[in-house]
Amino acid sequence: MGRDVFFNEVPMLQRGEGYVFTCMEETETIFLPKRLVVGKILKENDALRKNLLDAMSRKSRCYHVRIKDREKRSALGRVCNALYSRHLYQRDGKQVQPRLTQKDLADYLGLHI
Repeated sequence: MGRDVFFNEVPMLQRGEGYVFTCMEETETIFLPKRLVVGKILKENDALRKNLLDAMSRKSRCYHVRIKDREKRSALGRVCNALYSRHLYQRDGKQVQPRLTQKDLADYLGLHI
């Protein structure tokens, strides 16, 4: 998702605790309890409210694209598309270096090695 972005907000807003998240690169995270996020932060901070909405809308779009992608592309096509998307994310014009293991990529795409 990138720097300074809410993540794992859906489980936090739905259940409150007891969930696990996995980061694909070294990440510093801050746990914010639901009562603080809903009761204070979102009510008082327009920038964080916008950040949360942006993150949720981006993820909704990603989920939609992934579902549609599964219907239309072969496994090889999905791998190629994921690597190309990673290349676009890096935007440095160099070779794609996804920093993922083959298993990580397969898990992300719902494939078996």
